Amino acid sequence: MRTDESSHLSSGKRIALYPGAFRPPHAAHMHAVQYLANHPDIDEVVIIISGRFRHIPGTDLALGPEVAEAIWQIYLEGLTNVRVVIASQTAVNYALDYFDKVLPDQTLLFCIGEADLQSGDSRFYQIYQRAKETGISASIIMVPTGDLKIRSTALRASLVDVENGSQIFMDCLPNQLNLAQRMQVWAICQNGWKTVIEVTCDRIQKVLSYSMQVRLATQLLPGKNRLDPVFFTQTEQGEHWVIKFAGSSLEVENNAQTDRPKSRNRLSVERLALKWLNHHFRSGIKFPETLFWMKKEKMLIMTRLGLTGHSLAHRLSEGYFDRWVLNQVNAFLADNYHADSPAEAFWGDQSDDKYQWQHILEEHLKSARSHFFYNDFDQYLRQLQIKSLAATRHQLVHLDLQPKHILLNDNEIAIVDWESSSTYGDPAFDLGKLLGHFLFYAIQAQQTESIVCLIEEVVLTFQSRTIGTCDHDFISRVYGFIGSTLLSLGQNIKESQFKQLTACVRKIEFTYYSN
Repeated sequence: MRTDESSHLSSGKRIALYPGAFRPPHAAHMHAVQYLANHPDIDEVVIIISGRFRHIPGTDLALGPEVAEAIWQIYLEGLTNVRVVIASQTAVNYALDYFDKVLPDQTLLFCIGEADLQSGDSRFYQIYQRAKETGISASIIMVPTGDLKIRSTALRASLVDVENGSQIFMDCLPNQLNLAQRMQVWAICQNGWKTVIEVTCDRIQKVLSYSMQVRLATQLLPGKNRLDPVFFTQTEQGEHWVIKFAGSSLEVENNAQTDRPKSRNRLSVERLALKWLNHHFRSGIKFPETLFWMKKEKMLIMTRLGLTGHSLAHRLSEGYFDRWVLNQVNAFLADNYHADSPAEAFWGDQSDDKYQWQHILEEHLKSARSHFFYNDFDQYLRQLQIKSLAATRHQLVHLDLQPKHILLNDNEIAIVDWESSSTYGDPAFDLGKLLGHFLFYAIQAQQTESIVCLIEEVVLTFQSRTIGTCDHDFISRVYGFIGSTLLSLGQNIKESQFKQLTACVRKIEFTYYSN
């Protein structure tokens, strides 16, 4: 049961703080709590649940903190010196706030599991500094977690595993639970999930209502991405907004194949990129303008562009290949090549920005190494990576330039979604990736020959616009990234078009090596 903090701050206590997501709490977590509750030198145990929703891998669903709280109440029956609180922020930050709550003669014990401590968990690096500043006695203690090796991420995945999920889940619950209690825990999880869109929408509504006091004329309309939703709306004043949120209410994986969450700094990166772009490019290609940046909530509100149009991806899917659009984007990329480099790093410092570029390049080439092509094209991709890293330069790069991020509205073209961008990279990557997508759509529309000619024209135009400044290997790397993009998209192609795609890559590979 959650209780008022002040009632537990009696003199001389040794308080053990056990922060975590606990989505859901399992046998290892309970083993740690029992150890703490029965320790003779610990007066009180506080389980701190992160307020952040946690994604269920392979779905668009997430579990909230109330699920963890309800399960802990079942586990803790009979343990009178243990209580549960839900953090409004991260659990660790909530634990650190105890330095400002406790009495001078009290002691804080920050608890960390064996596995996390052995892996070099750095979440508690501030503890000793805060202890020195406040004069509060504090230390880090390692708590045993038993033999259970499963992580909560895998346990969440079992919730949607029709064949084996129930058994996997039950095997990971504390031994002292009877069958009825185990079924109750399972039911709490099954009935407690929400969609990612619901979670994000609720949080945005709260921020708009309470922090900004903004009234909307329309409901928040989510975009197509169900795991990282972008919302569209209109205010009562008639302003059309795009809202992105990366705050503490949700932790979601990039996709079903990885447990790595998207960086929460991505919207700050997009804000910096848009600020620089709107300052340096006042005509031609359009970019969203930042209206509000709420740093604490990590919420970015921008102007909405392309209200009456479609994305370039939509046009290409209909078989309409607009030469003018491609030439305009190409002209922007060439102008950007000549532009001054952003003075401010986007991801922290220059080394962070370089790492972002290197990471994006690595992930792109990893995607290109599908089982269809690995043996044939691996050397080609390895050489491309070496050449591209050697050609890294200090300039703004989008790093995810593809047709769905290019919006069309009458005679207006806008480039959006700059949250992956960096101030370091290889400009050949942006151009090559865009042209690779163009060629992929051409294969599907059976217009390969004409689009190959268009691509050659675009590449030569870029070269002429950057003559004297473009490095001698630039063209070959553009073709290299056209090929690697086709490879990464190959898994989405029809079997009947497979030979055509392979032939295109072979031709591009020849062009790459020839240059």
